Amino acid sequence: MRLASSQVQRFYSIWKPLLLYVNERHKLVARMDFDDPECIPDIYRLREAVWKDDAVLDMFALENPAGLPKEDLSLVKSWRHRIAGKFFILRQLKKHAIFMTDNSVYAVLALESFFEELVPHIPCYVEAVLLPFEGQIIYDTLLAPYPIVFGRGIQARMREEYMAVKRERKIIETLNTELPVIGVSQDCAVVA
Repeated sequence: MRLASSQVQRFYSIWKPLLLYVNERHKLVARMDFDDPECIPDIYRLREAVWKDDAVLDMFALENPAGLPKEDLSLVKSWRHRIAGKFFILRQLKKHAIFMTDNSVYAVLALESFFEELVPHIPCYVEAVLLPFEGQIIYDTLLAPYPIVFGRGIQARMREEYMAVKRERKIIETLNTELPVIGVSQDCAVVA
């Protein structure tokens, strides 16, 4: 499932000014055109600068260069509860995609395109940043897939692990922004 178009618009109305803010502060790219596919490496550089230091989120919220409403600035601050790393995109279900790590399973919503349109195959091993967004989990627009194809044995093991987590009702559907950030287990809300 994807976010509703109004939610996608809200996300981009926050995300793009945040990237431009980082670029203005650090002068990382000369020209930024979000609609130009050739600018994806530039977006990646800006994104890395955003996630390098959480103070960027606080400064953006404090200065508010885009004149965003308070709710949007609170959302920016909540992104310090992100989960960055390598994930297996195991399945695309009707409600969400299943992202797995060694110790957690996340229910992640796509933005404008379904995950099967963004990666060469599912299951797929990707590098991603997961963000809290309106009580759900999304990703920060960039997925870096690894060129790995999984054999039947590994796929079967991943499915078994997913089914065990599903039976135990431990799929993480939201990143809790109320708890202090101590680690992944403290940073996630597990849905019963």
